[in-house]
Amino acid sequence: MAVSCRILFCALMCTVCVFKICLTKELSTSTGEACKEWNPTDNGCSECKAGYFGPNCLPCRYPNYGKGCQMFCNCEMENCSYITGCCSVGYFGLKCELPCRYPNYGNGCQSECLCVQQLCDHINGCKECPPGFVGESCQQNCSYPRYGENCQLECKCREEQCDFVTGCKAGRKENCISTEDEKRGSNAMISTAIVLTLIAIIQFTFYVYFSMFYKPRLLYITKF
Repeated sequence: MAVSCRILFCALMCTVCVFKICLTKELSTSTGEACKEWNPTDNGCSECKAGYFGPNCLPCRYPNYGKGCQMFCNCEMENCSYITGCCSVGYFGLKCELPCRYPNYGNGCQSECLCVQQLCDHINGCKECPPGFVGESCQQNCSYPRYGENCQLECKCREEQCDFVTGCKAGRKENCISTEDEKRGSNAMISTAIVLTLIAIIQFTFYVYFSMFYKPRLLYITKF
């Protein structure tokens, strides 16, 4: 009976030892990436990497992050990385490795694109349409006589000669001018008209003055 108890006790102690060794091995393996310095004597981590804490180097709990989980996130939980804190513009996730999901973009993925997914950048939002195209999905051509970037330029040629991207085709480009050129031309014409009007007013004023003061004197001198 005594021998049986000893055998049972030894078997139980061996089982405990094996379990402890396996558990220690499992913990050291699971915390290997997070542990900066492993202490085999205490079977635990003496210093964790940034974003982890405790003897088993568990990830920081929101809103804490960083070395020793001593810093705090000032953003939503899904945008708070337990390693680096609040994510960069256009990203989210525990490690800030995920780009914002369409239609969201920007800081904390809080802004929303009002364009199709192909034109939505997860950092800056909707991209500009290429020259000659407009609309939410940039699939609409500029309408004649408009062409170019944002359809801001205007063709000065017939419709069949006007390309909605580049303007008047070869041999006609000299007739294509932008709306800015038109404005400058109109302003120049207005300025010229004003100058000519002022000259005419000055000439008329001199004529009236001469007629009123000098002509009677000439007539008086002629009589004598």
